[in-house]
Amino acid sequence: MKDFLVAMMVLLTPALAQSKIEPKVELGSIFLKSDGQPRSVAVVVEEGAVIHDFIASYSILDFISKGDLEFHFVAVDKGLKTDGLGKAKFMANTSLDEIPNPDILIIGGIVNMELMQNKKFMSWLKRAYEGSEYTISICSGGVLLAATGALNGKKAAVGIFSRKFFEKFGGVNVSKSVYVDGKLLSASGISGGTEVAFELIEQISSSKDLPKAVSLMLEFTPSHKYDVGDWSNAPKTIKDLVLNINQQLGFPNP
Repeated sequence: MKDFLVAMMVLLTPALAQSKIEPKVELGSIFLKSDGQPRSVAVVVEEGAVIHDFIASYSILDFISKGDLEFHFVAVDKGLKTDGLGKAKFMANTSLDEIPNPDILIIGGIVNMELMQNKKFMSWLKRAYEGSEYTISICSGGVLLAATGALNGKKAAVGIFSRKFFEKFGGVNVSKSVYVDGKLLSASGISGGTEVAFELIEQISSSKDLPKAVSLMLEFTPSHKYDVGDWSNAPKTIKDLVLNINQQLGFPNP
């Protein structure tokens, strides 16, 4: 019996030792490039940018990166910009010319669709996307990307009010909150704009546990109380109410 117990302890000791090892990460190196330099992140904050689209991805990534990521708030011209709702202000501290090739591009919804007529901005956006290592698009940000011609035939998630325009420019809408296709990480709306940051953390760190740990630290525990699904399967009464609100706000119908 004694010999049997000794043999079992020999077999189990490595497993027991392994179970006591605490998972660790080295903040300050996870998001660095192979040459040891911080990745550059261009967050598009042009006039009319919808602040709740881009702010979650930026703040989550900045929270965990510890200097591994170098953030630039980008617009055609530097200066104070106004949120799409016309009240909040934020500062564009970097012009397009100063960051032609960001490692990571973040573009949220922008109410100012006149940007499509701005050749300088659209040329920069296409070049920045094509040269990026990762791109996060949220809501109508995907429409602007598609309008550059860079997403022809490519699948992405966009907001319900933007899908017709997205497909008009050659994109293929995917009815999901978050959709990952290679380097393009797209989100359809506010909740997806938060979740997509965790997707990027997993992509860069190659760790499924790290985004979960960050989610726990930030207490990201969305309630399903108000979840009615996608436009395709939401209750008719709720969709009718959305159409009524759209009419009052001047939004296009899905």
